[in-house]
Amino acid sequence: MALMNNMFTQRKIPEIHPALSRFTDVFVKSSRLTVLDLSDNALNLDGAKAISPFLKECLSLRELYLHNTGLGPYGGVFIADALLEACMKGRRTGRPYNLQRFVLGRSRLETSGIKYANVFAAIGTLVEVQMSQNGMDDEAIVALYKSMCLNPNLEVLNL
Repeated sequence: MALMNNMFTQRKIPEIHPALSRFTDVFVKSSRLTVLDLSDNALNLDGAKAISPFLKECLSLRELYLHNTGLGPYGGVFIADALLEACMKGRRTGRPYNLQRFVLGRSRLETSGIKYANVFAAIGTLVEVQMSQNGMDDEAIVALYKSMCLNPNLEVLNL
């Protein structure tokens, strides 16, 4: 479990991204990490790039919390692509990707929100999804709702 929410408070952005890269280098080597919480940190696009290698490799991840991270639409794409790649890697290697909780609210996803519909449809094991206050358009919201039909154990949905 890596609970690093609000960890970089009072740090400047040029300090945050190299630190995230170092953390994720270590985390990639730990195939047993099940929870990652980076909420309330100024990740933005560069932070998304820094944690993407970890997200692509860590098939043991069950809970991912990225609330209030300011990823923006481009950072959102990096995260979505990394999660989809992890899911596909799990299928190729016979070790299913079993992400159950995903929280990514208040991060200005906007147009990239629709990318998560494909991710969630591929994962199929989600129990909770919270993506409120991201400025997503109607098309993204409808696509996300449809993808939830492929997650039969879903209990909490907050868009």
